[in-house]
Amino acid sequence: MEHRASLLVCTTLAGRAAWLSLLEAGGAASVLGPERVRVAAGDRLWDVTFAFGPEEVGNLAPTQPFDLWALDAGVDWLPRILKILSDDQRDWNRRLPHPARVLVVSLDGPIPSREVLEHGRRGLGAVVFPGSDETLWQAMGRLAAPAAAGKTALCLAGGGIEGLIYEVGVLRALDDLLPGQGLLDFDIYCGISAGAIIASVLANRVPPVEITRAFMQDSTMMKGIKPWMLFDFATRDIRSRLASLVWDRGYDDGMLSLLAGSVPNAFFMGDNIERVLGEFFSTSGRTNSFHELEKELYIGATDQDTSEHVVFGGLGWRDVPISRAVHASMALIPFYAPQFVAGRWFIDGSFTRTSEMEVAIAKGATLIVIVDPLVPVRAQRSGTVRGRGGVYAGIQGLKALVNTRFLGSLPRIMSAHPEVDFLVFMPLEEDMLLMSGSPLRYRYRMEIERVAYDAALTKLAGDWTRVRHMLVRHGLNPRDPDAKK
Repeated sequence: MEHRASLLVCTTLAGRAAWLSLLEAGGAASVLGPERVRVAAGDRLWDVTFAFGPEEVGNLAPTQPFDLWALDAGVDWLPRILKILSDDQRDWNRRLPHPARVLVVSLDGPIPSREVLEHGRRGLGAVVFPGSDETLWQAMGRLAAPAAAGKTALCLAGGGIEGLIYEVGVLRALDDLLPGQGLLDFDIYCGISAGAIIASVLANRVPPVEITRAFMQDSTMMKGIKPWMLFDFATRDIRSRLASLVWDRGYDDGMLSLLAGSVPNAFFMGDNIERVLGEFFSTSGRTNSFHELEKELYIGATDQDTSEHVVFGGLGWRDVPISRAVHASMALIPFYAPQFVAGRWFIDGSFTRTSEMEVAIAKGATLIVIVDPLVPVRAQRSGTVRGRGGVYAGIQGLKALVNTRFLGSLPRIMSAHPEVDFLVFMPLEEDMLLMSGSPLRYRYRMEIERVAYDAALTKLAGDWTRVRHMLVRHGLNPRDPDAKK
């Protein structure tokens, strides 16, 4: 069986002849033009494209997902290309190959040891020169060998009710592009906070479109989602805490200490959500047990007393009912009350982790779709956040903290795992203007779902060659997003 691979050769126009000779030495070459060559070498057909300068590299790289890059060590603009690659690795929305897919090749003679060490520090896949341990074709064959496709995973973050609606819109767009079962064919579902609700429903074989219809009171698979299900006042805790203002409960530090102790743990309990999910998961064809699911489900929460991140569905935490785990994961204090599970108090998983992508990788995922709506509004007008009040300002602060942590860790994890394909969705700045920024939004805006749907299709269409490649690698047969727009 013939395998195809693509190679971008970055050299000078004067160096093209030497590269052609080197390529022809490895197999039967067909020159298709000044910038394209096709080489049949063994069981592999190589489509080779030449780029004769950093500007050409810049034009080609974002639009074509080459399997390998070969950088001519003799060009004086090599440092510029290496810097572009390095800068791209610091960006979560990267378009260029992982350094492990990049070769530096000298056609004229040995490369100094210090430069070889520097290329190794950058994580480049190979350094080839006359007399090196590998020839060019040996290095190309090794680096282009297709990595075995592992499991597919969805990792869904928190973001309140409007974040949940955003996630559903993104997932519906992706699901529409995948014939057959779509996202229900994925192997692993991970969720934190609002994302835990969606992940648990998907793991129970409910497609995204039915979640959208449930919000519209039009689902044939789920009960309609109504605001009263999301907001049930923590009446008992509020009453007991207010009573402490009347009855001195032994605070010795004065009135400020007494007032601090009288603040309720939360405004809402979240019991209605747990009850509704529990009832739904108990219907025919569903399950409220991690053990009985056909797919893997992992739900993140935070131990309130130790600040440890706990993953329900993982080792030692599989006996907790799914609906109970979801409730613990979304206990965003001071809005939703902490939950007592298996002898420990738990709060929202977003306090300690934004996404369970590392869990997915540990479980063997090599395609991970991340949806993270927990992004702060970035207003240019000074005082915008302050003018919206304390709740809004507090949520903006939390979002900024969580988002900064996520954007700092994601490039690091992507660089550490070149075998994993990542597809990341986050709201654009204009999309955030639709979202109130408060988990207390009683009258949620369903237009967020459609905006997220359209934005996801636009993102996919703009990077379709690369996205299609990663989906096909994992056995998926996606439709062209332009056909849906």
